Amino acid sequence: MKRIKVLVVLAFLVLLSGCFDQKNTFEKVDAAFVLTYDSSDSENNVTKDVSLPDLENKFSDIEVTYTSSNQTVAIVEGLKIKIVPTEVDVTIKITLTVTINEEQQSFDRSFIVKAKPQSDDTYTLVIVDNDNQSDYVVLKDSLFNQTLSKEGFDFAGLYLDQAFTKPFDGYVRDNLTVYVKWIKVTLDTTAPNIIGVENLTIFLGDLIDLLSRITVTDNLDGSPQLWVDDSEVDYFTPGVYKVYYYAVDSSDNERIVEATLTIKNEVNLSTLETFEQSSGSGSSYTNGSFQSENGLIWVYEGMRGDQILDGKALTFGQSSSQFLKTIIPNGVNSVSIDFKHVFSGASTRNVDLYLNNELRHTFLVTADTMTYEVINLGVQGEVTFELRNASASRVIIDNILITHNQLSDDMKSVLKDQEALVLPSKLMFEQQLSLVTIGNYDSAISYHYQDGLNPYNHLIDLISGEVILIENQVKTIGVVVTIRKGTEEVSFTHAFIIGEGDPITISEAKTHNGLVKTTGVLTGFITMNNQVRAFFEDADTGIEVYLDVAFIPELEIGYSYIIKGNVTGVKEKQLTDVTSLIKQEQTVIYPTNYDPQTPNETVGKNIYFEGLFSDINNHIARIVVGQEVVLVDMSYLSTFDFSFAEVIEVLGYVVYENNNYYIVVLEQDDIQTRPNDLNRVNDLVLEHLGLNHQMIISDDLVLKYTDERFGLSVSYQSSNQSILSNDGKIITLEAEESVLLNYTLSKNSTIIYQSSIVIEIRLGNPLTGYYQEANGKIGDELLRSLTTIISRNYHSISYSATNKVLEVSDKHPSGSGYLGVYDHTSISGYNKEHVWPQSSFSEASPYKSDMHHLRISVVSTNSARSNYYFNNPTSPTSNWQVGSNRFFPGDQDKGDIARMLMYMAVRYRNDNFKLIVAESGRTSNAPSRTMGNLAVLLNWHLEDPVDSFEVNRNEVIYGTQKNRNPFIDHPELFESIWTIFMQEDSNRKISFNNLDPDFLMSYIELKIFEIQVDLGSYRKEHQLFC
Repeated sequence: MKRIKVLVVLAFLVLLSGCFDQKNTFEKVDAAFVLTYDSSDSENNVTKDVSLPDLENKFSDIEVTYTSSNQTVAIVEGLKIKIVPTEVDVTIKITLTVTINEEQQSFDRSFIVKAKPQSDDTYTLVIVDNDNQSDYVVLKDSLFNQTLSKEGFDFAGLYLDQAFTKPFDGYVRDNLTVYVKWIKVTLDTTAPNIIGVENLTIFLGDLIDLLSRITVTDNLDGSPQLWVDDSEVDYFTPGVYKVYYYAVDSSDNERIVEATLTIKNEVNLSTLETFEQSSGSGSSYTNGSFQSENGLIWVYEGMRGDQILDGKALTFGQSSSQFLKTIIPNGVNSVSIDFKHVFSGASTRNVDLYLNNELRHTFLVTADTMTYEVINLGVQGEVTFELRNASASRVIIDNILITHNQLSDDMKSVLKDQEALVLPSKLMFEQQLSLVTIGNYDSAISYHYQDGLNPYNHLIDLISGEVILIENQVKTIGVVVTIRKGTEEVSFTHAFIIGEGDPITISEAKTHNGLVKTTGVLTGFITMNNQVRAFFEDADTGIEVYLDVAFIPELEIGYSYIIKGNVTGVKEKQLTDVTSLIKQEQTVIYPTNYDPQTPNETVGKNIYFEGLFSDINNHIARIVVGQEVVLVDMSYLSTFDFSFAEVIEVLGYVVYENNNYYIVVLEQDDIQTRPNDLNRVNDLVLEHLGLNHQMIISDDLVLKYTDERFGLSVSYQSSNQSILSNDGKIITLEAEESVLLNYTLSKNSTIIYQSSIVIEIRLGNPLTGYYQEANGKIGDELLRSLTTIISRNYHSISYSATNKVLEVSDKHPSGSGYLGVYDHTSISGYNKEHVWPQSSFSEASPYKSDMHHLRISVVSTNSARSNYYFNNPTSPTSNWQVGSNRFFPGDQDKGDIARMLMYMAVRYRNDNFKLIVAESGRTSNAPSRTMGNLAVLLNWHLEDPVDSFEVNRNEVIYGTQKNRNPFIDHPELFESIWTIFMQEDSNRKISFNNLDPDFLMSYIELKIFEIQVDLGSYRKEHQLFC
């Protein structure tokens, strides 16, 4: 107990001691609060400024503030009290407020500011402003404090000299002449320019300074801010990423420039040539050359380009002098090539491989498409790679894969620096190029002229980088660039095109970054601050152009111009910093119909569209067009008062800003309105909700409750909740029922529209899982949905690669051999049958490799089938049969064929694949991408139903191709889609003389068809109603 008392007493003493210390500090501060007067002044006679003590430096842990009782006469400025002369004596109280540990105390000091001596004497003050002057009569020793102003200028003070080096303090002590200084007010609306931004490539693990070699300039601000945003970049994962460079000046004008940063894995050790860029075409054997995507330049002689293998390919003719060759820069270790026979000739055809003119291998090419390989070639350095037609036989060549030798670390650095080196091709103005001499990977980079005798080499100095131009001329200078590290090096030639030349198209200009000269028609413009926002276009595309207001007198809509300016931007381009604008002839360009699904195709163009008004926020209107929302910028309009669902017709310009596409409207008359169309809104909302006015379902509905495009909420009410709940769930169902699903569309709690959907609920298997999206849909909606489902995630493989999959999918159920289509027997050797013949679609991809219509078959049967349409046999048989331009697949395969053809017509519906009613025909003579006979397919499907072979085949193909045949998974869908195809074909005209009974009966079922009657020279059209 005693110990506790002692502790309490000690704590109290400590607290008391602190209080005494704090009180003592206040007393010391008060004592140190001494005002210092001018030597001629005193406390009762102050005429000059007074000094205050610096107490915060003298005492620790205190805060002080000084205040004046009269801020007009005694102005506290830091540790000085500025005294302003006055007409009468004024007593001033200066208050010191001191804060210590949140406790405050105040102390006062007073003095008297004496009135200035009274005098009737005056002085003349002359103020000179350039060639103008103003005279002011003022009292002696008075302060001249009159405010001066001048429109368009900021007042910068009065000076005693014309050079503005000696400021005037304002006190008039004699007759005096002073000079006024003005600073012109410039409204800065121009954003800074960011110079040097390029798309960059680095390799995984490399470090990079994204601001290296980037500079920023501004028309007024000498030091605008610059920074880069690389937040989207994952430096640990290869890919192509966006980076954003920002520059902001003191007036908050901002410039954003996008660029891409590509992060790659280590240097590629192989090169693949697919010939997709080859110049060969047509059936003539020609000579030529082309540059492929991998940079190789191929030269060929005696080859044609109309035969395809895995896509585009080249084909040798029948001459041993024919060749195909290129230069490989970094060695050849192995070679893999796809070959195939074409046309008639020897069973084995020889192609020789030469490396540096030395025969290294002969490929013995047999009839089937095969991949041939030769390894361990081990040729170092630069290699001349050449294929020669040794046996003078016709052979298709595709997919040349060349692997290179293992690269040294120095060669990897050299190749990285080569890829990272960016040199401009077109130089349109005199400038100082930065010719990099040390690469990012420490390679030495040197430059020399390709042709030392070129008289125009002096136009570019390879040491200083200085570029000069010859007026009205364009010259090309070849420069050899050598990149070396250690003993490794590569060289290549770069062409610099120096001079303006003729203007290029806007499409070409938009492929550049930097200065261009282009031409386009002015379709619209508007002035904003000190800039003009203009839109130019040609027959193909448009571009947004920013001009100085000085160009306004030259602007006239409907005239073409030659424009010189700087192309900026990555995703969408703009033209800025325009230096020249030359008016040409009058040209008519009409507005383009706008497609909101492909806005990138009309950027910069004058467009028009019609939609339904949804809402507006901060001048940005949301207008619904189909299933898309179009953002319309109306900030240039004086009024924009629209009501919900009003039909809006818009004439404007497509721009890309802040990662969105907008339509900018420049004139009030470019917006026209028509009355609200709520029925149209309802149709669009139903489509968005996945509902129809009439629906057939066999499973619960998946209901949506909002349509964000219109900002609508949706509520539902079932007419019979014992069968269908308000949220679309089937409660009980013993027989087929019909229910009304009432729905209400509301916006901001206000009812906009009410209607009902007729729901027919049927017993049956619902569409779930893979086909969930099509559940409950009928008619065209069902067809469109199936096309979407089986097209989504489709994975196409090469035609040659389908062999391995088909050898599993078409395995005979017995396990021995393959089940040959049409013969329906086990076979070993085979070729591949295209159920929808290749000649119908010119052997194009991806149709050629779609395994849902590829079947293993007997070679001779495949040949007999040719490219005939399918139809019933001409005489009774259960086996396959060839008729006159028709083919019957046999009873055991006709259902399979029907389901394959229906799959193709649905899968490639948007590519104009069509099933038609035709008793005979062949695809080589029919309209492209058509196949028949549609009329018999339903019966074939019903008479030869899906079996276990088809089910297993569908699964195997799905494993690789990632899509399914819906008519195998859901045979019940066949008739619905077949009926739609029959209706679509019902308007085709046919010849009465050749009318097939199957054909006639199929159309009688549809109750109407159109025919043509040929009676000699008399021709008349009839419609037959049944």
